[in-house]
Amino acid sequence: MATTPDLHEAFWVAIATAAPVIGLASAVTAEQTARRSERAVERAQKEGKGPPRTPVAAYTTTYGNIMLQTVALAIALYSLGTHHDKASVRVFVGLLTVAGMVLVFLPSWVGAVRNYFRAHPIARRHDAAGGAGG
Repeated sequence: MATTPDLHEAFWVAIATAAPVIGLASAVTAEQTARRSERAVERAQKEGKGPPRTPVAAYTTTYGNIMLQTVALAIALYSLGTHHDKASVRVFVGLLTVAGMVLVFLPSWVGAVRNYFRAHPIARRHDAAGGAGG
């Protein structure tokens, strides 16, 4: 197969190879998170407690990563199939890096926002007035 100068073949082959593996790892993580949530709900029901919190950050991170890997794989396969870079390699790497960092820090960001609203004075007044508490 002849390569043209406007195709970074090794880069796209690496992306096309890694994306499904990373996506599969995220799918396994999502499944494990769902099982842990189910066990937590069962345990709370047995103990007579209210339903536990849904791990929103974990689900968002894993599903976001699966979508990111799907897009990366599609662009890589398109670039390899057409023998032309679909996206600028620099832009692509930059976007993947930024999106990956957002996904890495999303759980702690969600936790920080949740803690802020728990400690916020409006939330305390709402709880004192008989509103639903955490």
